[in-house]
Amino acid sequence: MWDNIVIGKGEHFCSAHLVFSLGDSNKHSICENSNSYWITHSFAGIEVGIKVFKNTSEGKEITDIIQNKKGLSKLNQYLDKLTLARIKPSVFKSLIENQRKEDYELGRTAKEDKIKNVLGIRHS
Repeated sequence: MWDNIVIGKGEHFCSAHLVFSLGDSNKHSICENSNSYWITHSFAGIEVGIKVFKNTSEGKEITDIIQNKKGLSKLNQYLDKLTLARIKPSVFKSLIENQRKEDYELGRTAKEDKIKNVLGIRHS
């Protein structure tokens, strides 16, 4: 989940605690443990998982933004910049394709529901 982009090296712990949500969705958040941040970030409508070790310059920048309460907007801008700079094209293409498939399925289901409503068919 948090390995679309990995910045730095270190021990990969198996858990982290929630720091806060990134915006109005609980789906996108930043979590941390003693040596890294685990971030679920929405970039251009696509969910990207990022792990940043705190001993890197990027980890230190995230720590600075959080500790000095520079705001959610500043953090999201930094995460956008980080995503653009670090994501591999093959990973980005894969994420886009997965999102496209998910959106198609949501649209298909919504259309089915609309047709059932018009025909008076109960939803199962």
